[in-house]
Amino acid sequence: MYTSARSTSAGASPLANPERIVSLDALRGFDMFWILGADAVVYAVGETNHSPITDLIVKQMTHNRWEGFAFYDLIFPMFVFIVGVSLVFSLSKIIAVSGTSTAVKRIVFRAIALYLLGIFHYGGASNVWPKIRLVGVLQRIALCYLAAGLLFTFFRARTLAIVTVSLLLIYWALMALVPVPGAGRGNYAERMNLADYVDKVALPGR
Repeated sequence: MYTSARSTSAGASPLANPERIVSLDALRGFDMFWILGADAVVYAVGETNHSPITDLIVKQMTHNRWEGFAFYDLIFPMFVFIVGVSLVFSLSKIIAVSGTSTAVKRIVFRAIALYLLGIFHYGGASNVWPKIRLVGVLQRIALCYLAAGLLFTFFRARTLAIVTVSLLLIYWALMALVPVPGAGRGNYAERMNLADYVDKVALPGR
């Protein structure tokens, strides 16, 4: 079992197990396989060999317009899950070896670097304001990593569980109970829900 670095006593040696978690690496590789365009292979097979099975597989390689989900809709949340699992091990070791301040610097630096990479990936170097996308996939991963990393660094498991449940309840309450102009409350339809309304009113850029 992996032991948190924060539970290591001052006199104990820091975590020094260099072994990687093979299952996590395999899952990361599987996710990157699809992120890098493996869906093109599925499309090619579907175009040359039409059958109920291939048609079903091809359909799973397309994002759902709104309600429900397909396999392709799970690629992004799977990567966020991998980031969350990975930071537990990497940050625990950094905290044990170099301390909390080093861990915080690493978290902030990586989050900023990934966020800026996302800006450039979505045309930040070639487009002019307001045609710049501030919250693409990479930027969202950066924000998730920043929040999760800082929370893990400063809080223990019980507090993290409370924060997790609180965030879910608050999000549900906002989406279900806060009325949206022209749509009312508890409306989850596309372009009619609170999240979309807040994006349009408060989120600058494309």
